[in-house]
Amino acid sequence: MSALTEAQRVRRRQQARDAIEKGLRDSQDAWAQTPPRLDWAADIAVTSLGELAAEILVDGTMMRSFTLKDGVPTLELEPASEILTLFVATMRGFLGAHRAENYVETEVTFPSVSMDVGDGAVGDAYTLTVQRRTHPTPHGFRQRAERERDTILRVVSTYVTDCNSPKGPNARDLVRRLEEAGFPLPDGK
Repeated sequence: MSALTEAQRVRRRQQARDAIEKGLRDSQDAWAQTPPRLDWAADIAVTSLGELAAEILVDGTMMRSFTLKDGVPTLELEPASEILTLFVATMRGFLGAHRAENYVETEVTFPSVSMDVGDGAVGDAYTLTVQRRTHPTPHGFRQRAERERDTILRVVSTYVTDCNSPKGPNARDLVRRLEEAGFPLPDGK
């Protein structure tokens, strides 16, 4: 395979743009609401690419090497930067459309293949995550949630211990303690 010429890149970009525009025009009544449903528009745009996306992916790659080591074939490709850029731009739109604080995820599933690629997997599903680099990662959000959970559990544990004393607190005291720790009850009671 060889790299795309500039003319080929321009042609493929125009084809992708035309496919997306047609999909959005044909479905304008679905996504062009007040406020616009940009998440629906993005889904429509991605769906509109259809087979063209696969063609762009193949056109935008270059085979760097093909090796066979210990019976395991390995094909090394140059990245398809245009399709990756399109994918990230689409996912970036999802960040706003879904009001995500920092990241969105999507599942990519590869159909079963007739050849085992060395790890025993013949049809895998993956989760792709796109996040803003300067904001918390999914792991960071999990750590924050665990710290908040631990704080709440400490408040409840102290309350339960205090309830075992003769002049222990009542249920309103637990509510007050949670509020003081920064965790008011959701229903405001």
